[in-house]
Amino acid sequence: MRQIKHMLCLVVSASILWTPSQASGARWDILYRFCFDEIIVIDEIPEWIPVGCEIVDCCPGCPGPPIDWRIRFESGPVESMILQFENLLPDQAQKLGIKGNAKWLDGNRLQIGRGETILSGFSVDPKARPPVAVPSIAMDKDAIRQSIEAMDKDSKEAEKDIGSMDFTVEQMLGPFVVNEFRLRYIITRCPPPTLPTDQIDLNSNAANDSAVVLLDARRSSGCVDDEIQRGNNIISLGSVLSNASCNSEVAVFSDDDAMQLVTPVNAWTNSLGDVLPVDLTPNLLQAPVNVRLLRSGALATAQGDIANANLLYNTNHAGIAFNATFTDLSSNTTAVNLIGTNSANMCTGAWLNAVTTSAFFTPNQLNVYYVNGAFTGLNCIFNRNIIVIGTTANNQTLAHEFGHSFSLGHTNGVPGFGTNNVMIGGGAGRTHFSEGQDFRMNVNANSTINANGVRTGPTRNCPDGTTSNTCPALSLDAVPN
Repeated sequence: MRQIKHMLCLVVSASILWTPSQASGARWDILYRFCFDEIIVIDEIPEWIPVGCEIVDCCPGCPGPPIDWRIRFESGPVESMILQFENLLPDQAQKLGIKGNAKWLDGNRLQIGRGETILSGFSVDPKARPPVAVPSIAMDKDAIRQSIEAMDKDSKEAEKDIGSMDFTVEQMLGPFVVNEFRLRYIITRCPPPTLPTDQIDLNSNAANDSAVVLLDARRSSGCVDDEIQRGNNIISLGSVLSNASCNSEVAVFSDDDAMQLVTPVNAWTNSLGDVLPVDLTPNLLQAPVNVRLLRSGALATAQGDIANANLLYNTNHAGIAFNATFTDLSSNTTAVNLIGTNSANMCTGAWLNAVTTSAFFTPNQLNVYYVNGAFTGLNCIFNRNIIVIGTTANNQTLAHEFGHSFSLGHTNGVPGFGTNNVMIGGGAGRTHFSEGQDFRMNVNANSTINANGVRTGPTRNCPDGTTSNTCPALSLDAVPN
């Protein structure tokens, strides 16, 4: 195939039937739409026009009149049409009559100008391969540039096409049309070039969620810390420079996926086009939870609390799920008496020793006890794997106590937090975690997600009140989740 010279972007190339307008009355067999930048010559259009006819009883090689071509070429932006003939011997070409704006460029290339041209005298040998014409076009660059300049001055014209070209060939056997070829070009403006950009490529985004990305990196303005980016697959970052002395890491939060912390990031250079792939597998981290029911009829409540905790931790991008087993010990006197009902006696040294050495505790997993005591809930600070839920709890209490187990403190009175935050003590209508909280739940070494081996990966020491280039602010939030 011949080369297409200086054609910077081809928008559409299709063979279709198309009616340009009711007024024109024409139907175009071939429609091409392409954009112009510095097109000089399109050397080949992938269409061929064979000399011959389509109607029944047509006999181009039989005695009688030869086949003539009536060519109509109307165009503003196209300077000329060139027909390159194949299977047409030079002596046959020279015998063709030419009437109109056309001339031979060499032995088999005929240049067609605007208007109507008649080629007469095609005599076809039925035993030989028929001559075939392959069209190409030469653009009128000055006309196109003038059209573009006019469009640039008029915003209403800016989105319109630059122009079009109509080319038809009617093959005549005497006074009868025996074959037709119709071609239209529509010339439009090239879209702006797509500049390269540095990117983060998110793989295995389970919910195709608009993930939240916290970017630490170096830009031309200096080090950036916890710059928020969003995207579900390819996230364009513009220009990210090599790290130099800047902290360089990426934290990704997404529904149905575990939080990912990539540190350090060494993918960035001072050139554009760098790509950092981030695989969002595994999906949610599965925290084992042993729920022991020490009060009668608590099963439905506990199941509802676990379901709500799963909802809150997933939709707020924490990346954590709770895989619970439920055991009814309400008729087990030993278990009921051991755990008790008085919150003041719980989480003391003696109580912790008795519980953790009993058959009613599973090491290195979360242990939740529903008791018949008049309090909301508690998480033992000296053993974060122990949570106790009382009778005055609401369906957010368990999710709140899980937050304590994952190293989070209360947010009452903390700037940047409303009453809907899950870590508000004693609240109702608690539905939200911030990305700063999600980060700490996942990376703090004293979070049971890490202490119990549920998560593997880099850990930090980021108390709630700490903000640094490795610990985002607790209240850092990206909404909506």
